[in-house]
Amino acid sequence: MLERYDLLYETANLPIFKGPGFVEMTVILPFIWVTVLSLMLTGIFLVLKINRRVGWKMPIIFFLISVIAFLGKDVDTFRDTVRKYIVMPNQMVRDRHYIKASVESTLAAYGLDKVETRDFEMNSAVSFDADDPDTLRRLRNVPVWDKDVLGSVFEELQGIRTYYSFPTIDVDRYWVDGEYRQVYLGAREINNSKLPEVAQNWINTHLQYTHGQGVAMIPAAQAGDEPMTWFIKDIPPQSQFGLSSDQTNIYYGLEDKPYAIVPNSVGEIGSPAGESENIVNYNGKGGIPVNSLWRKFLLATYFKDRDIFFTTKTNKQSRILFRRNITERILHITPFFKLDQDPYIVHTPKGLFWIQDAYTTASNYPIASPYKAEGFNYIRNAVKIVVDAYNGNVSYYEADPRDPIINAYRKMYPGMFKPISEMPAFLKQHIRYPRDIFTIQMSIYATYHQTNPERFFRQEDNWMFSKIAIGQEFFPATPYYLTLDLLEPGKDEFFLFLPLSPFGRDNLRALMFAGNDLKNYGKIYAYRFPRNQQVYGPAQVHSLVNQDTVISEQFSLWDQQGSELVFGKMIIEPTGGAPLYIQPIYLQEEGPLKIPQIKRLIMSLGDAVVMAPSLEEAAIKLEHELRRKFDRFEKKVPMSPPIQIQTIPADDIKKEEEETKPDH
Repeated sequence: MLERYDLLYETANLPIFKGPGFVEMTVILPFIWVTVLSLMLTGIFLVLKINRRVGWKMPIIFFLISVIAFLGKDVDTFRDTVRKYIVMPNQMVRDRHYIKASVESTLAAYGLDKVETRDFEMNSAVSFDADDPDTLRRLRNVPVWDKDVLGSVFEELQGIRTYYSFPTIDVDRYWVDGEYRQVYLGAREINNSKLPEVAQNWINTHLQYTHGQGVAMIPAAQAGDEPMTWFIKDIPPQSQFGLSSDQTNIYYGLEDKPYAIVPNSVGEIGSPAGESENIVNYNGKGGIPVNSLWRKFLLATYFKDRDIFFTTKTNKQSRILFRRNITERILHITPFFKLDQDPYIVHTPKGLFWIQDAYTTASNYPIASPYKAEGFNYIRNAVKIVVDAYNGNVSYYEADPRDPIINAYRKMYPGMFKPISEMPAFLKQHIRYPRDIFTIQMSIYATYHQTNPERFFRQEDNWMFSKIAIGQEFFPATPYYLTLDLLEPGKDEFFLFLPLSPFGRDNLRALMFAGNDLKNYGKIYAYRFPRNQQVYGPAQVHSLVNQDTVISEQFSLWDQQGSELVFGKMIIEPTGGAPLYIQPIYLQEEGPLKIPQIKRLIMSLGDAVVMAPSLEEAAIKLEHELRRKFDRFEKKVPMSPPIQIQTIPADDIKKEEEETKPDH
């Protein structure tokens, strides 16, 4: 009886679809039922035989039927014959309902069954108003910096001390001077490996160089050839925009930090104070106390470090902080979660906190296709994990209470998982839809958006990730965050975007985006572009840029010996009439010290391409370029005069046909 459920995970119909098809449902399933029913009848007639009401004939007949059916359902030759001669010549007819069920199940398994589709209306006369307040507001949040490029900028300009580093740069949104601004920020963490080798002794490593110092933050939109704007900078962290925090020391983060014993009699290195260092003492609740010889002995044994036992620099308030890498810390507590690869720091008035997204996965969702070679065919962004960067407290919040897996874990570990409504408001406004799960979902949606079984079978509208130029090569696009007013005019929201192209082509087919703010969190939308119109994709726009003589000449001038031209990742915004493309151009030294600087910003709409030092200047130039192209088109193709139509009677037409008819 249980073998019926195995049919839900049938793989014989792959790569077209997962699950049972015509063969499984009309051949194998009946064999299973015949086996079950014949065995039941065999048992019934055996009971009757024991009571001498029937002979041996009926039990033997039904037992033989069950044996034949049991063997028949596993005979490959029989099922292959049915598939070859009955199914394959008419597969669209035979498997139509099963394909439809597989598509629907796959979309549900990956949380894609409620994607809202919108058709993007392309205008033949593309226009752009650079003076429109909505345009100016939108440009203020365009992320012209690439987070991969920003790493070296933060290291060189805000590392300040040898032993500090920025392991990652995060994108987020904050209220700055009453405005909703998209920003980049990085945590300034301690990195003991950067200390001079002679200074990497036990006291420095475990007692003095123990923590990082706050964050550095810049607005996402910057102008070229201008000094960089810093929302938060320096040590101790300072802000001229009201972004202050009560606690900025980072004891727990992304770097692989050794254990630290704090506070101690030596004192910890804090922020610089003139020519000397400001000595600080930890007063948090992280770690465990080190206030007796017995505890010191146990800890020295556990860490295999005798210096813990013999040191005289501890005191009654000393605590040992360990597992200070937040990923290691979370996996030690909950190893059953799949963690997102991009945990991010949040700067709040109460202190600094790390937010780590966690996923629940399964490999046995019925008739749903698996994701590549990962082995799972179900995923949910079920948990938001918050780690206090000062105390190391780990809190778990349910992001998807409808997920049956997290509900099971909640019952296993009572009190561990809190509802998302209990997350502090200053953290809740910074939750975001993670890129990892969005990438997985879009990989599935690129094929399974074709919900019509016939279209899915033909794969006539299959999509792929658009190609993005990085240097001289093209790579599949990765999701990026944008702040726009797409859903409610005049209200900026934080969205996650990804462009998709037709399979094997470079034009743009769809622009997928997901909501991040609380009201629309996790909702996925699809802007579909017309199939019968040419809509430039990122790779094609890159080609238009290189073909522009004015821009290419400027590139050649900059890309001289001693300097290196770097193309940033292309940003696509859905705007009126056509998608708007924005690409930053950086200039950096070719030597070992690389501090990229934004030199120019390229903006493209339709087939118009312009370049300027700032987004505002580029918008003005783009408006003028579009007007110039439109005026030139009108002059080239003047309005035709009205066509004069003459009506000819039907009898005259017939008479003319008879007169001109050839003899043969």
